[in-house]
Amino acid sequence: PATASGVRHVPGFSVNAVDTTGAGDAFWGGFLHRMLTLDKAPEELTGDEAADCARWGCATAAVCVTRRGAIPAMPSLAEAEALLAE
Repeated sequence: PATASGVRHVPGFSVNAVDTTGAGDAFWGGFLHRMLTLDKAPEELTGDEAADCARWGCATAAVCVTRRGAIPAMPSLAEAEALLAE
C-alpha cells in the first residue's frame, strides 16, 4: 500500500488456488474490515497500519481462492484470523 510515508510491499500467502473468482472482493473485504477496526479514515493510516490492512486483505483473498465460487468461497473472520496466525 501507499501512504504519505511511502510505499510498502506486503507479501501474499502461499495456498493451493482452485478458483480466483472473488479474490479481489475478498481482498477488499479483509482490508476494509481491518481498517474499520482501526477507526481511521484512509488518509489517516500510517504505513504500518496500511500494511496491516493489506495483510488482512491478502489473508482473506488467500482463503477465498482455495474454494470454488465467489460468495460461497468468502472466508469467515475465524478462517482469516487462522491464516494470519500461521
